[in-house]
Amino acid sequence: MIIPRQNRHKRNHRPRFRPIQTVTFSLLPVRTAVNFFRSKNIHFLTPEPENRACRLQHRLFLTLILKTTACKTMLYDYPQYYEAAFSFRDVAWEADFLKQVIDRHAVVPVRTVLEIACGHAPHAGELSRLGYRYVGLDKNPHMLAYAREKWRELNPPPEFIQGDMVSFELPTKVQFAYVMLGSLYLNTDEEMQSHFAAMARCLEPGGLYFLDWCVQFTEPLTRQLSNSVELNRDGINIKSEFNTRLIDAARQLYEEIWTVHVNDHGQEKTLRTVERNRAIFPQEFLLFVKTQTDFRFVGWWEDWDLNRPIKGSAAPTRPLVLLRRK
Repeated sequence: MIIPRQNRHKRNHRPRFRPIQTVTFSLLPVRTAVNFFRSKNIHFLTPEPENRACRLQHRLFLTLILKTTACKTMLYDYPQYYEAAFSFRDVAWEADFLKQVIDRHAVVPVRTVLEIACGHAPHAGELSRLGYRYVGLDKNPHMLAYAREKWRELNPPPEFIQGDMVSFELPTKVQFAYVMLGSLYLNTDEEMQSHFAAMARCLEPGGLYFLDWCVQFTEPLTRQLSNSVELNRDGINIKSEFNTRLIDAARQLYEEIWTVHVNDHGQEKTLRTVERNRAIFPQEFLLFVKTQTDFRFVGWWEDWDLNRPIKGSAAPTRPLVLLRRK
């Protein structure tokens, strides 16, 4: 496991994480991972391979960020465990950051925000506190039922819609939309076109679309690594094993496999997630946006810092992208 030593960061700094016992890891290239760990002052307590070369590789490729999984998985059918696995996030800080994005870049008044692949809707409460009406879109009925019950007393009341991000309709338009933790699961060019057509339908002209870690400045297709971690929260023990593997290099497809062993006060379950994803690279994404009649590129930044636009060839830790509806 890894443990952040620092206390909470200042409000104008990168996303903060609550003190935790352990968290689940994802994958980054060597230079990015090293810089990330140094910036967070993190040390490792996980068992490591005996081989020195493998041990070095093991250390360099661990990160704090969980990749969100799609709703075809068993784990997604257990929202309470999914929420526990993501409990290290500072949701209030993230919601405040979204407001900063809105305050700085919105050209129309923002009243309603939409989250794509909302899951258990962790930001609904904080965004409501900030004065926005929250709408969440997700495919999984268990997650949506959990979110509805959790946030049933919010004012203004949130709206949860079951639908596929590839193609969906909303009853009313929104002025801001976002997707978190690379949860943009679009595996073909046709799905990309369909998704952005749906986004154009639901966003008012001038509305913003915020994408967190959806453009790959790294190369996940060339690395197939495994790592594991253990998390404890409120008497629930979660042991996770995370793997990635290349499926089709020509189509830029890879799989993420997440196996989770849960011990909930003596009740044990093993849940497995297998999600196929398509890498979207920077120049490819820019070219795609240029072909869209409904969107224009606003900018991209690294590590949740609007004062750090992405420049040059250095791989950012956690890229953010912002588009505007024409």
